[in-house]
Amino acid sequence: MPGLNDDLRERLQLAKEKFIVPGSIYRIIMGKEQGITPDKLKRFVIIGCDDDNFIGFVVVNSEERIQNKHLQYPLFKKDYDCELDWNSFVDCSKIRKISKSAIFKDGEHLGNLNDIDKEFLFETVKCADTISNKEKKKYNLI
Repeated sequence: MPGLNDDLRERLQLAKEKFIVPGSIYRIIMGKEQGITPDKLKRFVIIGCDDDNFIGFVVVNSEERIQNKHLQYPLFKKDYDCELDWNSFVDCSKIRKISKSAIFKDGEHLGNLNDIDKEFLFETVKCADTISNKEKKKYNLI
């Protein structure tokens, strides 16, 4: 029954899309395309979607970066027990992108930012002088 498989595939796609929203926390193996070398399993926070089926995101790191310290937003394990293995820092100095299809195929949804962290993290990204206004508009930040 090819129709049944197509219907199931479509439902699965719609279910996955419900989780791809600003403030969602995911993990996936990232590489050169996302500016990560060597390839490694990374957590990230979705910032928004553009018109070309790409997702804008900021990377979660285990350590605070020396550069642009004022753009490193802390997340605490006690607030994100299932999503984080340790206290972490979100690098709000750069919006990276990944295709929706890559997230559908290989991404793992871990959870969502709480309301307070979402508000402050997004405000940090909006105020980042390292991100152009064009890039911010692309993801509806301004």
